[in-house]
Amino acid sequence: MTEFSGSVKLSSNNSGITAEPVTGILGSVTLSSKNASITATPLTMFLGKVNVSNGITSGMTVCGVVKEMLALWDIFDVQSAPDFAVERAVNDLNASLQMVWNHADDRNYWSSDTMTITLAHTESTFDLPSDIQNVVGPCRLASNNRPLVPLGTVGELETFRDLYLDGETSTEPLAYHINRMSQTGNDPAKIVFCVVPEVSGAATDFYLEVVRNAPRFAMTDMNACPVIPIPHSYVESLLLPIARYHASSFSLFNAKDLKDSIDRDYLQARVALGLSDPLPGKAGDNIDRRDEKRS
Repeated sequence: MTEFSGSVKLSSNNSGITAEPVTGILGSVTLSSKNASITATPLTMFLGKVNVSNGITSGMTVCGVVKEMLALWDIFDVQSAPDFAVERAVNDLNASLQMVWNHADDRNYWSSDTMTITLAHTESTFDLPSDIQNVVGPCRLASNNRPLVPLGTVGELETFRDLYLDGETSTEPLAYHINRMSQTGNDPAKIVFCVVPEVSGAATDFYLEVVRNAPRFAMTDMNACPVIPIPHSYVESLLLPIARYHASSFSLFNAKDLKDSIDRDYLQARVALGLSDPLPGKAGDNIDRRDEKRS
């Protein structure tokens, strides 16, 4: 690192961090914080602003959401924040992200993916990775994009050869089945991709449309500050309102004057996700009004 003299004034906001020279800076300077490693390079000696990069390209970061939640608990310095508060904020972020991820059906282009599965000679099954939440289909042969016939049950898979091939052979699989199984261990659910007939000859690639699980962040992510993998506009309209609502239930929350607006934004986010109104019914909502008219 080049030696330097002078001082730098730092300021931060949701879009990033800027550094402005207060006195002359000679060379470059590496700054460090609890959240990230930051590099500052002077644009003009003694004058102007300094470009600051922390490796973030676009979108809201984990650190940005956690900072917003900590601020609701009157904690404005992340470096001095108690671990239990940061851990609670990260857990609330995970819960909020999972809610948005699982219910934004018409916006799930960020959770959908096309994965490639390769089966070798004589193979007919493949265990999908544990981060696959669901298979939405279809399945296609990668060589010619020909779709395979979806089979709904294991029984259909086992009888397909006898019913439809009638002793004839096929040079490539014709149908597939997604077998969802329970198992012991860290992941109680297991998804197995099955084809019929089995691969014969050279290895064969398949395209399968899947939905991946929501990412889960940990306190260690406060060092790298990864970008939350959903579009920034949905962070503002869906994720943050839900995260603030979770944060408002924590014992450190004292901003009572903000509670009504937090609840209102939370309800709007739920409506946008297509969830039912969570407000409790008012007294008398279950009364048959026809009885009142008859009386």
